[in-house]
Amino acid sequence: MEFLKIKDYWTYQLPEWDNYEKEVFEKILSKLDYISIEGYIMAPEADIWKIEYKGHILRISNDLVHGCEIKTNDIDSLPLMEELIRKLPLE
Repeated sequence: MEFLKIKDYWTYQLPEWDNYEKEVFEKILSKLDYISIEGYIMAPEADIWKIEYKGHILRISNDLVHGCEIKTNDIDSLPLMEELIRKLPLE
């Protein structure tokens, strides 16, 4: 799995989730172990969640321009981010 470094964040695109609505995201995230939603921001063209996964903070954003991506600014979180991505239903 390759992560893209954009400014201060390590990012991974989730194109399968590009068209999911807020309620669908939250339903999926609530079913996963070790995840808590720490915050949510509704921007003009994006939904952004701050989540905690096994003690690490990650962000999931879904916007009209860039699609859905998961990201972190902590390089030590990359193995856990990869673990989480593998658990997501990517259909």
